[in-house]
This record gives sequence, structure tokens and C-alpha cells, in this order.
Amino acid sequence: MVVFALAMLAVVLTRPGPPVDRFTNLPEGGPEDAGRLTVALDSVDAPLGQLQGRAVLEPGPSLPPEGARLFTDIGALPSLEVRPDRLAPETSLKLDVDAGDVGSYPFDSYRAEVQFVLVQGADATPADVGVRPTLPLTIRGVAAAPGFAVQERVVERDGLGVVAIEVERRRSVVAWVVAMMALFWLLALCAVGVTSLVVTGRRDWESRHLAWLGAMIFALVAFRNTAPGSPPIGTFLDFRAFFPAVALVALSLVALVATFLLRPRDELGL
Repeated sequence: MVVFALAMLAVVLTRPGPPVDRFTNLPEGGPEDAGRLTVALDSVDAPLGQLQGRAVLEPGPSLPPEGARLFTDIGALPSLEVRPDRLAPETSLKLDVDAGDVGSYPFDSYRAEVQFVLVQGADATPADVGVRPTLPLTIRGVAAAPGFAVQERVVERDGLGVVAIEVERRRSVVAWVVAMMALFWLLALCAVGVTSLVVTGRRDWESRHLAWLGAMIFALVAFRNTAPGSPPIGTFLDFRAFFPAVALVALSLVALVATFLLRPRDELGL
């Protein structure tokens, strides 16, 4: 009961605080805004290099009666129309990252930039960009991608607004994966240590060692599949910990079998 009570107390004291759902460096809206774009980043598809989310364009206080249309350089996001007398529909979006590689997992980070411009008139076309007046726009963000920390900033470039998005793994995820890597090496070195004692004759050969090492190979694979974010095979985690650990355990298993086959029966201690 005492252990249970201490465990419950530890859970209560270490529970996370209120969620921080705002992007960090995005400006708040003002009375001069003609449109307010809300972007929710729902997930990060690291193997495909995509940021996935939703966007809603709402009318601002200074939106003209004829409405406006938002144009971006996101291929999967059509232009968004906003009018004072219409509801704002929610649109799904997929944004390809400009930099970042899942091969660096768990130290991978991603960067993407989005250009945007709000043009006066709901009937505007891409040809009207730079011809019709542009209207002030505020972008608000909600970060809901599990396991990732999101940083954004809005800058002006060549008369267009640009949102620079930077995404990286949360420190808790990195800490857990690093602990996994350490555990891979620890188990592998334990297997090598036991095998070396048996091969050198300092410990008797036992058949249960074969079962232990054989089961450990499958256990390492299962443990690898629990990595947060389900990274593909071939990442930093694999080359620096998983692959070497499996190789060492497999070589230890082969060494024990070779010892059984080559050593006389009276020297095996059976």
C-alpha cells in the first residue's frame, strides 16, 4: 500500500500542466485586420516530410463588403475565400517541408516556409496578385502535433507575408529514445559478457543460454518498434544502437552454438 501511495503521489506531482496550444511567435489580431487565418498543425509525417493540419479563414474588422481571397504557395491548399456574410469552412492542408530528414531520428528537425497574400475581392484570381490591393492578415496557430515542438515566425519578403515553421522532437521524446539506445547497448554487452565467460570455460555451457539469446533478438526487435513516432528502419537510432545490439546478440548466439559443437562433451560441464 505504501508503494502504491508513493506511486500515485509521483504521478500527481509530475502530471503535465495546462496545454500550450498557441504558436509561439505569431502576432495577435488587431482592428485593422481584414482576415484572420487560423492554422491547426495536427501531425507531422516525418517519413513523407509533410506537415498536416487544418486552416480556417475568418473575416476581420476591416474586411470590405466584396470580401477577399487568400492565396498561398501550398499546393494542396486551394485559395480561401472570405466574405462578411458567410461562414468560414475548415480546409485540410498538407505542407511539404523544405529541410529535415527522418534519418536523424530522434534528433531530426524540420523547416518549412509558407507565402501568403490576402487580395481584395472574393472573385480574385492568381493573376490579380500585385494588381488588386492587398489587405492586412493575421495568422493564428494551434499546435497539436504529438511529440513535436513547433516554433513559427512571420516575416515580410518582397511584399508577401511569409510564415517560417520549425518543428523538432520534444525533449521528452529525445530523452526516451536516448534511454532506449543505452538499453540496447547494455543488453548487448551483457550477452557478450555471458558468452565470453562460457567460451573461455569460466562458466559451464547451458542450453538455456541459447533460449535466452534467441528470445533477446526478438525482444530487441519488439522494443525497437515501441520508439515514439514509429520511425522507419534506417535512422540514427538503428545504426547507432539497434543494429549493433542485434548483431552482437546474434554473434553471441553463434559463438555458443560453435562452442557446443566443437568442444568435447566433458569440457561442456553437461
